[in-house]
Amino acid sequence: MTVLSVHSFRQSVSETAGKDIPVTKSKQTIPVVGGVDTHKDLHVAAVVDDNDQVLGTQSFATTRQGYKLMLTWMR
Repeated sequence: MTVLSVHSFRQSVSETAGKDIPVTKSKQTIPVVGGVDTHKDLHVAAVVDDNDQVLGTQSFATTRQGYKLMLTWMR
């Protein structure tokens, strides 16, 4: 059985510059949640806001380095 834990955090929109995340001049804080669909060789991560809008998705290898990259990306 795979057990995943979810940690929510607040991130300033202006600090999350990326093509899938809108950037504004004001410092607006939005709650986001990260989730992971686990597979043998690849995990697919997603970050959604409190309106269930997907802010981004990314795939990561199931290696120690892949897990580190995934956590960095989600933050």
